[in-house]
Amino acid sequence: MKTKKMFNKITRYFFSSILLGTIVFSGCTKKKDKLPEPSSSQAGNQESTFRTSGFTWTKQTSPTANWLSCSYADLNNGLIAGTGGAAAITTDGTNYTSVSTGTTNDLYACYFPSSSTGFVAGNNATFLKTTDGGASWTSPTLPTLPTGAGFRGLYFLDSDVGYLTGGGGGVNVVLKTTDGGTSWTKLTGISPSTATYSAFFVDANNGYVTGNSGYIYKTTNGGTTWSATQIASSRAVVNSVYFTSSSVGYAAAFIGAPSSSDSLTTL
Repeated sequence: MKTKKMFNKITRYFFSSILLGTIVFSGCTKKKDKLPEPSSSQAGNQESTFRTSGFTWTKQTSPTANWLSCSYADLNNGLIAGTGGAAAITTDGTNYTSVSTGTTNDLYACYFPSSSTGFVAGNNATFLKTTDGGASWTSPTLPTLPTGAGFRGLYFLDSDVGYLTGGGGGVNVVLKTTDGGTSWTKLTGISPSTATYSAFFVDANNGYVTGNSGYIYKTTNGGTTWSATQIASSRAVVNSVYFTSSSVGYAAAFIGAPSSSDSLTTL
């Protein structure tokens, strides 16, 4: 393993991306981006939604809100979620109609596998499910969580198996469902991160969860056990991970103001 000292003069905040074990600094090295598929995308746009068929983006008609996440079942049917419990549905891929979620908590993640079924998750352990296209929402029973726990990530491998990620009270939270979100179990073995942010599974057994302190966690048995790899500075939050195949993956991390003692490791 080789250790590289960070540059002395860099901007106050920067992003790092990891491609097949190589750390790439934004502004230093540019690589061709691989866009995630619409059904698994997440985006944050204040008071706006956008659509693209390539590299040109068109602003769409959507209710006024601070949108934090989006998920689409197909080209026409989608769900967006945001601060203050805001959510909206589209059935034509262009125009959005607000729906009442019954919560005022910020919703950081959503998943919309079909035109009728959807999920949202966020602060204060908020997790809601709809089976009628957003007209009504229910709150499935969750395991006992740490005080102040909230969710930042929501990922479904298929219509039954899904994962919720988050944390609270200095403890990370990773939950798994095998019945489409009706019931959830708590997964353990993710350490030392005190929070988790996103999950991605290549198949039923092999998956990844991101954490703070620069860590990514890998499981090869559906979440029963995990191995940890520190891919960035101990001050880094690894916000997102995405795999295009079983061996090719991407991760995005946010690292605060650097210090002269920081170092990054090429794995």
